[in-house]
Amino acid sequence: MMKIILSVFYCLPSKMQSVIRRYVLLVIYSSHSGTLAKHCPRCHAFFNHMRIKTRNKIEHAIHGGDPQSKLPDVSVLNTLSQLVSLQLYRDILTDVRYTDPRRLERFGCKFYSQNDEDGIIAEIFRRIGTTNRMFLEFGVSNGLENNTLLLTYHGWQGVWLDGGEENIAFINDKFQPLLANNTLRVRQQWITAETINTIIQSLDLPKDLDLLSIDIDGNDYYVFKNIECIRPRVVVIEFNSKLPPPVLAVMRYKPDFQWEQDKTDYFGCSLESLTQMADKKGYQLVGSNITGCNAFFVRKDLCGEHFFLPATATALYNPPRYEIFTGGAFRIGHPASYGPWEQL
Repeated sequence: MMKIILSVFYCLPSKMQSVIRRYVLLVIYSSHSGTLAKHCPRCHAFFNHMRIKTRNKIEHAIHGGDPQSKLPDVSVLNTLSQLVSLQLYRDILTDVRYTDPRRLERFGCKFYSQNDEDGIIAEIFRRIGTTNRMFLEFGVSNGLENNTLLLTYHGWQGVWLDGGEENIAFINDKFQPLLANNTLRVRQQWITAETINTIIQSLDLPKDLDLLSIDIDGNDYYVFKNIECIRPRVVVIEFNSKLPPPVLAVMRYKPDFQWEQDKTDYFGCSLESLTQMADKKGYQLVGSNITGCNAFFVRKDLCGEHFFLPATATALYNPPRYEIFTGGAFRIGHPASYGPWEQL
């Protein structure tokens, strides 16, 4: 596919090649400017303006120019953006720090996770094994992009919690086969540090369930810190990679915090803060994903020599590389949906 796209690209007039290159770069760099929107709104607006202006110019050339000209469809531009992002991802992994086989970054891949979490979770359990194959995930959105949907295809069972009424309605409709055979349970639930133990106790889950995934875009630190009624073997939790080690920083606790309201870089906590708190709870940091979104912890009694040492935030931190995601490096196949599937 890459050869086909590039062959079409190089057949274009040099001026059009230049325009397309500029568009691909603007797609990637506009994601960087987005993270600066709060501090430099003019930069953010400039990148978005140039990206839209360039895309319009290409669309005009395609749809409003010479009908005989053989220019690619605009979808080709998205494919080019994906190829650039994929190459960036591969270039990052050539860094010597990622070559140790005990590190997890190289095992990352996406099926239904937002980034490369699916592959990393699979590799962790390949190393430590599974027991009950039970999961609990909160902050699942509509269920089509999270850290546990893939596990249901491999015989796991578990519970999804989300605070959004529309998300729960969608899940109840789309995932009816999983709900009907008790593979999945779902509940609309707003998660707070004060109520988390009561909520979990009402779910009748094993104390040592295999996987807990936390992604609530804000109070993740406080919720994880307060969990006492279960001791999951593996925990996946979002952190704020704009706060690199050794920075200790946790957002001020606000039970009704909603990141969706402003979508700035004020959320969550630094990896250093998360690692120190998890250590006190008996968990070892075993890695973070390449985009700097999620951290992975394993109970210390299960780690042995399976994972990279030293297990510090400094050694295992990855900076924010959201452009890899926004550029499409982890895009796989067609847009996500769900069954029903027949097991024939």
